Amino acid sequence: MLTHAMECLVRMEGLLYIPPTSTGLVPIGDGSVLYRAHELHEPFPVEDPLRVWGWCVESLWRAVMNQGEKRSEAWDGLSSRLLVWRGLCDVSVVGEWARMQAICNHHTPRLV
Repeated sequence: MLTHAMECLVRMEGLLYIPPTSTGLVPIGDGSVLYRAHELHEPFPVEDPLRVWGWCVESLWRAVMNQGEKRSEAWDGLSSRLLVWRGLCDVSVVGEWARMQAICNHHTPRLV
């Protein structure tokens, strides 16, 4: 299912316009509630495809982080997309956390 979701995300990326500079986009919701039961079968309004893409990236990244195996093709693809989303959306809490972890991991020496 995750592989199919990634394929859909990649297809969606072909339709997006990404502005040359950050536009201060605001994420959709805080991610605490993915859906409400009474809204499950209603069409999802797509006013800004880039915001929807960012919401999908954050949601899929959370799903991958809850799996046992962190280092997978989906994890790598979603992590890089999450950092791009953080660059476009200055208030992405999930993206900021991932950015800080990437910086910490980059500067931490590995003991092998």
